[in-house]
Amino acid sequence: MGDSQASLFAQRCYRTGAAKATFGTGTSVLLNIGGTPRISKRGAVTALAWVVNGRPTYAFEGIINFSAATIEWVKNQLGLIQSAGEVEKIASRIADNGGVYLVPAFAGLSAPWWRRKRARRSSV
Repeated sequence: MGDSQASLFAQRCYRTGAAKATFGTGTSVLLNIGGTPRISKRGAVTALAWVVNGRPTYAFEGIINFSAATIEWVKNQLGLIQSAGEVEKIASRIADNGGVYLVPAFAGLSAPWWRRKRARRSSV
């Protein structure tokens, strides 16, 4: 059992339709889809959540690989903040973003696009 699936179980998301989100270096959102595996038409991964008394429970999982780590990058590499706790205050003070967004895709795009960052080939 992976940590996200263990968290789904520990958060008591036993009923079909129950969901939870885990925020760490990355973000994982899991939705209990019951005892029958299904294939998402929108890019979520179908995961085995757990097996109890021989009965499996499945989940749809959406993953953002580098979400919280992006805040660390803004802090450590750009020096724009002193702590992660400042981000919400700063973001809520901005009336208009002018159409500018930061997409935390440093390791490629995850759900629902699943596009890995391609390494550039060296000419050497």
